[in-house]
Amino acid sequence: MMKTSLHLTAGSVLTFNCPSSGPLYDQVAGIVTRMGETPKEETQHVELPLLDCNNVTIALKDVLAVETSPPHTFPHSPELILMAAVRRKSTRPESIPEESAPGPAVKMTIGMATYDDYDGVYFTIQALRLYHPEILSDVEFIVIDNNPAGPCAKTLKALESHIPNYRYVPHADKSGTTVRDLIFDQSNGKYVLCMDCHVFVVPGALKKLLEHFDTAPDTIDLLQGPLLYDNLTSMATHFQPEWNEGMYGHWAMDDAGSEIDAKPFDIPMQGLGLFACKRSAWPGFSQKFSGFGGEEGYIHEKFRQAGGRTLCLPFLRWVHRFDRPLGIPYRNNWEDRIRNYLIGFSELGLDTAPVRAHFGEFLGQDVADRIIAPIDAELEHSQ
Repeated sequence: MMKTSLHLTAGSVLTFNCPSSGPLYDQVAGIVTRMGETPKEETQHVELPLLDCNNVTIALKDVLAVETSPPHTFPHSPELILMAAVRRKSTRPESIPEESAPGPAVKMTIGMATYDDYDGVYFTIQALRLYHPEILSDVEFIVIDNNPAGPCAKTLKALESHIPNYRYVPHADKSGTTVRDLIFDQSNGKYVLCMDCHVFVVPGALKKLLEHFDTAPDTIDLLQGPLLYDNLTSMATHFQPEWNEGMYGHWAMDDAGSEIDAKPFDIPMQGLGLFACKRSAWPGFSQKFSGFGGEEGYIHEKFRQAGGRTLCLPFLRWVHRFDRPLGIPYRNNWEDRIRNYLIGFSELGLDTAPVRAHFGEFLGQDVADRIIAPIDAELEHSQ
């Protein structure tokens, strides 16, 4: 049985080889039925053409042998169970929903990018409306749908019928970290709060954030707050800028942020599940970035090099859903992450040697060298 994953694009064909009876066949038959086809008991394989898939990554976990045509890449780690991939494919809409019309100018835009996470978007925005009613007349909501041909698109679009100042923006051209730049491009707010589509904010914090902007209307700072862990008592005020298991930065706590009314203070970096700034001060992510990873620390240093500060506002506390029991539906691999780190460090004039050393130790030097060699060639060619 295979224990790996496949990255599939439009035109792919999955061929499932299995017995003509028994539990494996029953599982395949169920998959085929959901795909709208009729399985034949006398056949020993089924071909499933993925004509409209959008860079789907699936994992095959002790299910059956599989062949693909044409050949495809194998990411380092499984990212999605087979059933979830088939469910997404079988429920795709016939067309991409239209972008919502722009609304009026507002004080602050609250924006989030999403990839097949309707539940996250729904509960995040409804929690904002329920627990922060005092700021609703001053804000708009923007949702960037990074898989507008996916199963969540229609329901994400439909929220505009129920939520005032809600805008749906489909974007399928590129997936990954840089999609959040679109929130700033589409914003009608003087200020922007960018958050993941599965984040809750403690009551009163957004009102205080607007008051902070009132006291410093021309700020060029990057503003963040402490992460609350799931127990809602332990916190992390920042990322400590150290390498740890394939990531630059790990959660850390500064006692200066332990009291909710404490003064803002400088931090080296923080997770980007929630951050805010003046829209005109946003420096943007490198358009050379691909996929996910490498943005923490990079964007903070970019603000500092532009003359701003990176601050922790102790009142701006947030909870982030980390667990994804159904898997991650988008591409998330070491190649993209290492590439983004090397591009980001190079852009900022930082030494890339620690990046290379860490991944050489973490992944093994042979694996790291194989990944880094084409990236170095790309960087050298682009200079």
